[in-house]
Amino acid sequence: MYFFLKQNNHNQKKIEKTFLIWFALVPILCVLLDLFFTTIQPKYGPGKDGEYTVNFDYALISQSLYLSVWSALATSAYGITNWISINYNNMPKWISGKNNLTRLVVINIVTFLIYNSQLIISSVTKNWSGMTGFDTWYNIFKSVFEHVLTPILVIVFYFIIPKGIVNNKTYFKKYSWFNILLIGTYTVYILTRAAMLINYYPDDREMGAYKPFPYPQIDPYVVGWGVFSVELIAVVFAPVGLGCGLNYLTNILYSKQILKIENYNNSKVVNSELEF
Repeated sequence: MYFFLKQNNHNQKKIEKTFLIWFALVPILCVLLDLFFTTIQPKYGPGKDGEYTVNFDYALISQSLYLSVWSALATSAYGITNWISINYNNMPKWISGKNNLTRLVVINIVTFLIYNSQLIISSVTKNWSGMTGFDTWYNIFKSVFEHVLTPILVIVFYFIIPKGIVNNKTYFKKYSWFNILLIGTYTVYILTRAAMLINYYPDDREMGAYKPFPYPQIDPYVVGWGVFSVELIAVVFAPVGLGCGLNYLTNILYSKQILKIENYNNSKVVNSELEF
């Protein structure tokens, strides 16, 4: 695929721009869809008076709790900035560079694995109490496009659109920490918020948007403090390892494709000499 794109630069630009438009628009629209419809189509039932006024506040708080929302906003930011770059070429080089894209792929893979592992566990155990995103039509739409399709497209984009080769040792030493930035910031935010809620509101642990931990898999009161400690360590090492692995794989892929291109160009030169 890379070989085909390299030989057809116009096709490459069209395909790349199509991906970038998706990344720019779809994730942010999914977040806004959930935010607005949670407000204008609240759930009805006993004690639901005032839902129209409070649901917007709940939705804002709830959106900030989920890593998928952070990932969606990061993906939209990447799509918008690179869409501008491919049209006007006036963005810093790192914006459209391989290391920035690797960072985005890592966060999308982590989001994809968290959400879909939870989905698989819920379907196997038939326990949907901890699963969010399937109780309304707009949540289903958001879940499919934000948690499944977009991460898959980001991964496909990473492997078919060439972004160059970065030496593996150089990447590990200089750039691998990029992958910790967003996940690390998210983790600090969640832990700080959880500590405050547990300390000052210990009896309100199940209050919807005000629950301390967004996912049962990272709640130490559910999984235990041992597992929780391992998860905190994984927050640092897993993104770094994943980023290094992705960089290594694409280096191999790009090297093979570059060799194909060189052989193709050499054969053209030989044929032209023979014809002459």
